[in-house]
Amino acid sequence: MRYQQPPQKTFDYNGLIYGTLRTVWRHKFLWLLGLFAGGLTSFGGWDCNYSSYTTDESGRSYIDRGAGVAGSWVAAHQALFVALLLVALAAGILFFLFSILCQGAIINAVRDLDAGRPAGLGAAFRAGRESFRRLLAFNLFMIGTFLVFAAVAGAVIAGLVLLSHAGPGGQTAAAIIGTILLAWLAAGVVWGGGYFAFLGIPVALTVGLTLFLVLASRAVVIGRAAPLEAVRRTFRLLLASLSRCLLLFLLSTGLSIGAFIVMGFVAVLSGIIALIAWVLVGAAGFPWAGIVIAAVLTLPVPAAVLTALGAFNGYLNAFWTGVYLRLAEITPIQQK
Repeated sequence: MRYQQPPQKTFDYNGLIYGTLRTVWRHKFLWLLGLFAGGLTSFGGWDCNYSSYTTDESGRSYIDRGAGVAGSWVAAHQALFVALLLVALAAGILFFLFSILCQGAIINAVRDLDAGRPAGLGAAFRAGRESFRRLLAFNLFMIGTFLVFAAVAGAVIAGLVLLSHAGPGGQTAAAIIGTILLAWLAAGVVWGGGYFAFLGIPVALTVGLTLFLVLASRAVVIGRAAPLEAVRRTFRLLLASLSRCLLLFLLSTGLSIGAFIVMGFVAVLSGIIALIAWVLVGAAGFPWAGIVIAAVLTLPVPAAVLTALGAFNGYLNAFWTGVYLRLAEITPIQQK
């Protein structure tokens, strides 16, 4: 009797994309959670040559002139500047903590909706509070790990710089050590992620770190794992489904590009009326009644942008939560 392999579970990409879209559209409280939980795909910017900006009569660029004015104001109001920094720091910490709460809330909500269980904003926040400590511990663990690696890298670079200034022998030793470190790093990238090593070490590390953080946070919330256990599970999951994870990352990147284009159109269309209103107000000499009307007509612009941003961030969070649930089902992970 011929042996037949058991049926293999497949990954339904279309079902994931369109199913997530239906879920986010039907449950709009995910938009609010997504606005504060943040997104999961980022794009690099471009370098700006500020020295080429328009200059004033003295030949100084307006950027340099503005920096000088700002520096003078800070020097004259040091106490106020320190107070503003402390307020900004406190607000940043509170927003960071609330973002972690919302991230746990949206992951739990999507998990319940994916399983066919009812979910709402109140239930999501209650579940977010339950997973808050684990998710906070994981974020602090990752921040601490990054700082340790940064300190080690800084010490190595400082040592190489000191060796390079220690004469011909030191320069030779620095060159040899630097070559060995680069070869070791390149070999590690090729061995651990050969699928995308051709993209270059910076891109490969960025993609790998993004995938790791996305899936590890879901291992913390859904799998109720401690930080080290979440790291172990996520590495096993990535190594078992690396090609599939890279394809999903490319899909999410394409969706992000399309979403940013759509949000740009939304911002432009919603801002046309406000722009016309301000032009008319300016032509009339900025009367108070006109300013109030123009300000009211301007409000839909940030409202439309924030709504679109929250909806898309909610979609990305739901998308990657669905990815984790399906990958964990296809590649079972020991819960020990």
